[in-house]
Amino acid sequence: MEEKIKRLPAKAQLQRRALRIVLLSALMLIINHQFTPGMNWGLWAAVGLCASFIFDLIDYIIIKRNTTEEE
Repeated sequence: MEEKIKRLPAKAQLQRRALRIVLLSALMLIINHQFTPGMNWGLWAAVGLCASFIFDLIDYIIIKRNTTEEE
């Protein structure tokens, strides 16, 4: 399975990562709200995952721009 994922185009991998981050963030926020409503650890974890995704998006844009200029 990992080999199939690695062979996907960069855009498909980015979309896959975005979906995983959204689902994981939602799950963490639900767990946070159910078990520790007075604390915001789920929100901070979701922010960290979103920041990671923003860096992945920047990498994708840079790679896409550099590969289209060379072709």
